[in-house]
Amino acid sequence: MAMKPDNATRKRVVTTLLVVGGLIGLVAAGGRISDWWASREPVSMVSPEEMREAERFSRIIGTLAESVRILGTRGAYADVIDLVERACPKDDACPASMRRAAGEAYFRMDKATEARAELASMLSENRGPLENMDRLALAGNPEQYKAEVTTSLSGASIAQSSPLEANNVAWSACLLPVAGIDLDKAEQLARVAVEKSDPESSATYKNTLGVVLFRQGKFADAVKQLDASEKASSDPFNWPFLGAAHARLGHIAESREWFTRLDKYLLESFGQDTTNRHELLLFWDELRGSDE
Repeated sequence: MAMKPDNATRKRVVTTLLVVGGLIGLVAAGGRISDWWASREPVSMVSPEEMREAERFSRIIGTLAESVRILGTRGAYADVIDLVERACPKDDACPASMRRAAGEAYFRMDKATEARAELASMLSENRGPLENMDRLALAGNPEQYKAEVTTSLSGASIAQSSPLEANNVAWSACLLPVAGIDLDKAEQLARVAVEKSDPESSATYKNTLGVVLFRQGKFADAVKQLDASEKASSDPFNWPFLGAAHARLGHIAESREWFTRLDKYLLESFGQDTTNRHELLLFWDELRGSDE
């Protein structure tokens, strides 16, 4: 059987990656890192030189991501969390990529509360209503999230919304499995988006419709739409819902295949600055284990 590396091996790999990668020598750059920590200010006051130091930390995250991909151990995730906590205390400005990496590491260590808080902290509170919903979902505030979704759905016109508007409103209704949300209207909006979509948007809009159908408990229909989205353009956002929908239908082998694919993707892409990865992590945390 394969053996997991011990702590000494893990530390040697991380150290080697840091040195060989040439991203930063912790000893040589220690003074500059200390200066950066000592001079942290709000983003509006950060100088270009200080921002370059912030970017340096993001590069370290990339290097630690290599250790995560090689080792895949809780210890490697703990290294990421430790780095971010030392570099960016909770009340300080911090690159979103680092907050995202720390949040993902917390999820991988089964610390969902800390993970959600970390990911929510990288999202501004001063965003538009639709953009604000993912922060509310991460913050674990289902009632306020539901209120915002209800307002958004009630204000959306099925006849007059553009495909993008219809898709985004429908998508925002699916971030959390909250009872009482008007998923019938969300489905109508999602279908309008699919029907009016151009080829470039078709896969994304079919994904949204598939997720709405999943939230409604229409698992066979959800699989059909998500499969169509996947065939048009493979997307990790299809995979947790394909895995969970197949599990609900009793297709355990298919379910396990999709979750295995998702886990592999998350491991190999750890630390990457991908759009809306925080939402993908939210779904992964909610639905993982469906195949068990």
